[in-house]
Amino acid sequence: MVTTFIDTVFSIFLRFTPYYLLEENIGQYSDLQAEVIASFISAIGSLPTTIIANLAGILMMAVPAIYYTTDRCPNPGEIASILSQKPLRYLLAGFQFVIVGVVGLLLCIVPGILVSLTSPLYVHYVFTTDLDLITCLSKSFKGMFQDFGSYFVVSLLCSLVVIGSTLLCFFPVLAALPMTGLYMQNYIHHKGLVRARELA
Repeated sequence: MVTTFIDTVFSIFLRFTPYYLLEENIGQYSDLQAEVIASFISAIGSLPTTIIANLAGILMMAVPAIYYTTDRCPNPGEIASILSQKPLRYLLAGFQFVIVGVVGLLLCIVPGILVSLTSPLYVHYVFTTDLDLITCLSKSFKGMFQDFGSYFVVSLLCSLVVIGSTLLCFFPVLAALPMTGLYMQNYIHHKGLVRARELA
């Protein structure tokens, strides 16, 4: 959450600073050109913090998933090793999830919401198996629909905890976010919604 906050602030800074600098050169740039250039600089400049923020959010689900699969909590060195072994897999997994989610939102919104609900299951399969990414997503949906009512209620409660803690002066979310990630992985593990050791 801290990295997300830093990413947001950094993006806003990069968004408006170039615009004001370019705005002074009225003879060279129109308002539209300055706007486009500022947006481009903001998008490129904030890319590193965006990646770090997203990675931190994913690791809050991935580390508990690894823990419930191996019965031991990976240390920071092991986490770095896991990420460095298959960086392309994790990058493509993120792109696939975002693309499917966006397409789902465009298709009457509900499919997009269902895709977002599978994220704990999807992360579990991506980080704990060698299954291809399409199969990971497919099995995530199958796992979710094994007991959809219960899964939806638990996901909703976790979301409400995060939203409520965010509204309470922001700081409680620093504990709530990793706690809900851990709880969701605990839930799907003990409910048998995933078979983490399954390989392609």
